[in-house]
Amino acid sequence: MKVIGINNPRTSFYVGGAEMVSMEHAKSFVQLGNKVYFFTVNPCSIGKEYSEQYLKFKYEYADTISFLEADMDKTGVTAYRQFETSEKAFWYTASIYYNRSLYNKIGKTDNQFDFLLSYFNLDAIVIPTDKVKQNVLYLCGIPKEDDMDRIVFLAMYNKVIAITQETKEYWQKYLLQDISVVHTGVDNNRFVAGQKQENILRILFIGRLMERKGAQLLLKALTQIPESIKKNIYVDIVGDGPSRQMLENLTREYNLSDIVCFHGESFEPEIFFKNADLAVFPSLYGEGLQGVILEAMSAGLCVIASETEINKVLLKDNRGITIKINDSNDICAKIIQCFRNRNLVRTCGSLAREFVVQNYTWEQKTKELLENIL
Repeated sequence: MKVIGINNPRTSFYVGGAEMVSMEHAKSFVQLGNKVYFFTVNPCSIGKEYSEQYLKFKYEYADTISFLEADMDKTGVTAYRQFETSEKAFWYTASIYYNRSLYNKIGKTDNQFDFLLSYFNLDAIVIPTDKVKQNVLYLCGIPKEDDMDRIVFLAMYNKVIAITQETKEYWQKYLLQDISVVHTGVDNNRFVAGQKQENILRILFIGRLMERKGAQLLLKALTQIPESIKKNIYVDIVGDGPSRQMLENLTREYNLSDIVCFHGESFEPEIFFKNADLAVFPSLYGEGLQGVILEAMSAGLCVIASETEINKVLLKDNRGITIKINDSNDICAKIIQCFRNRNLVRTCGSLAREFVVQNYTWEQKTKELLENIL
């Protein structure tokens, strides 16, 4: 049995891709027989509310995971509030102040950790080395801009692991030691295929509503679809974020209100996956391995996604369809293709489900992660 620290300060109040991964890693490490401590911020100490997903996770694993929530001091709280409107400044500043609280929190425990696993390069740059044998960083995405300061931050970790080969190739220039690659997994028992309607093509976009996720491209693509087809298409957009108002305005401007429905954030995405035929993910940049793609594949959907290297691997051999990045014309063409060829949609979904069940369980990927760390 290993003693493992999972470290993600934002999970308690904000749940994006990396935050979801941190919770799934914690669950899987426990199921593999390890002792797990989950480090995060006490959101009340920075004037924020607990996220529903974190509270559910904390409740379900209260007997098997030790949750250690760090209180931020007054200086840290001021930093959170001062930089909250600037995403980069907020993440950097918040992580540095949290790091101080994390150091103290680890120091007060009676444990020797085999490793501490973090998900952002500033979240554990200084730790008590007498308490932690290995400081490990798991990189989940690719920043838009280069920043050579990352050389200093990454040097503080004993081991760096990337979610995809593309992610590794971006970050490797900041590090002399070789970066390993370990993908994430999916809960194949949670996501199952549902009954489909032959006369309707139901399309799903699910994710944070921000420009780089590309929902605006999906809306533009819908305007190019012939009316004879468009009247038999229904689109669910699930998620929230800074672009939501803009996207709703575009929906009205494009006269798509009859076929596009915004559902807001959902903690039960499996409901939407079960009802959909297609899942469209036209991200512009910055993605590692998108968890929603694995979830859609697990649910037996035909996935249309941006032509990144990892997506070309996941969706090859008729497991899905890739699209050119930032190309609404290509999205339109692929949707029309799927509308006219339902057998293609069913085949992609079936092969996708089979592929992730065989190759992308959390148990498989967490064992692989352990092998790379230890």
